[in-house]
Amino acid sequence: MADASPRSSPSKIAVKGGSTKLLVKTSGSKPVSPVYKKQTAHVEEEGTDAWLMTYADMITLILCFFVIMLSVSEPKKDKFEKLKQQLTGGFIEKTIEAPFKDTFQEFQKMIEDAEVERDVSAERRGNVITLEMSGSLLFEAGSAVLKPDAAPVVANMIKTLTESGIKNYTVEVEGHSDNSGIDSAQFPSNWELSSARASSVVRLMIEKGIPASRLKASGLADARPKVSNTDDYGNPVPENQAQNRRVVMRIESK
Repeated sequence: MADASPRSSPSKIAVKGGSTKLLVKTSGSKPVSPVYKKQTAHVEEEGTDAWLMTYADMITLILCFFVIMLSVSEPKKDKFEKLKQQLTGGFIEKTIEAPFKDTFQEFQKMIEDAEVERDVSAERRGNVITLEMSGSLLFEAGSAVLKPDAAPVVANMIKTLTESGIKNYTVEVEGHSDNSGIDSAQFPSNWELSSARASSVVRLMIEKGIPASRLKASGLADARPKVSNTDDYGNPVPENQAQNRRVVMRIESK
């Protein structure tokens, strides 16, 4: 049986320049010129890239918007400084962490070896080590002269500090008293007594080689008690008063 489908028949057209182009003509359709195909492809190519221009314009407008917002805004200095401290604080903490931690452990070991846990304590918070010594360990009542037995204990603390890996530090020594009054020719009040006791410790630290520029002595009398000196009825509590008579050595790494 013969194929009834339409067959394409070639046709020739003349093109400028004397050349001849062969077109395929299908039944029911018009011949497609190569020139028309080229123009159609060019239009389709332009349509494909057109979205890039719109996208680039949008990005440029967004950038301009944020530049304007930044230019008219006022940065909050407190938040900036807080962020700065958080970023630099972590680095500083890592730098001082190892030697400071080791020094604190050495203080704890020294206290245990000397068997003075009841009279001396060590505490660490961040880059501050606090050593607290009872007044009864260091001084006689009403005196600011270190006891002979107490001097080696303080000297060992100083040695631990000077041999530590902490390079930049300061030491503040505080003298504290209870609320018992004192009225002597040498110490008219607890202010003079507490200051003199702190100064005695500082002088020993200078003798052992700690630069005076790193040290500070202060007397606080009974202005900052650890516990109340009296009960609810105003009666003195001897145990509490003993706790308040103390010397505090605060070592801070810079």
